[in-house]
Amino acid sequence: MARTALVVAGGLTCSPVLADRVELIVARDDRSVEIFMGMPVLTAVDTFGLDAGMLIGSDGRVPFESLQEGTWQIADALWERVEARIAGQTATFEGMSLMVHPLNQPLPFVTPLDGLTAISVCGVPAPEAPRGLRDLYLYAGFVAYPDDPGAPITLRLPNPEGLDLLVQDHGFGGPLRDRHVHLPPGKPLELAVPGGPLAVVVVVMVAVSGLFLAFAAGRSRWSVRASA
Repeated sequence: MARTALVVAGGLTCSPVLADRVELIVARDDRSVEIFMGMPVLTAVDTFGLDAGMLIGSDGRVPFESLQEGTWQIADALWERVEARIAGQTATFEGMSLMVHPLNQPLPFVTPLDGLTAISVCGVPAPEAPRGLRDLYLYAGFVAYPDDPGAPITLRLPNPEGLDLLVQDHGFGGPLRDRHVHLPPGKPLELAVPGGPLAVVVVVMVAVSGLFLAFAAGRSRWSVRASA
């Protein structure tokens, strides 16, 4: 499984944690789409249907050491009830990794680089005392390789009672667009590229036009001085 993300610097402040909110970071490059998700572990269990037994040991606590052996299969299980389409076609996302962290110590979760860090098993130290599910926040990453990574994405998330989301949407290195979304039950989440390839072309054309005009104005001033 490829594990290369669109890396965008920033996100130095921790995102606030809300008990019933799901955070999404969407990143695209010329061959893949990556989605990072953050949520309380209880939301993953109660809303997304994740089997709690995949996280907890016989004592009802989460053995962090066991997560260091690889957690992509837990991420796959979290995604099982998500329906994804890219350009109207069914899209297959595979789990990259999943990590849990103390709920009262949220990680920065704004950019794709934040997402990669949050799902890094080796990058999160185990707490001194094992935690229960209600004390933990979950971060997971998923990747797909569609024909057109810039096409609109539609996600149908498990949502029996309505769902609040914070979506951090990145284009192809374009500007960040964040938005708060409340999804009524049954309504899909639509993700379009902010600052996609067309916008980049327009920006480049405007920049080139500006340079040409500046160059022409400079030559004109030089000609006037030369004539004088």
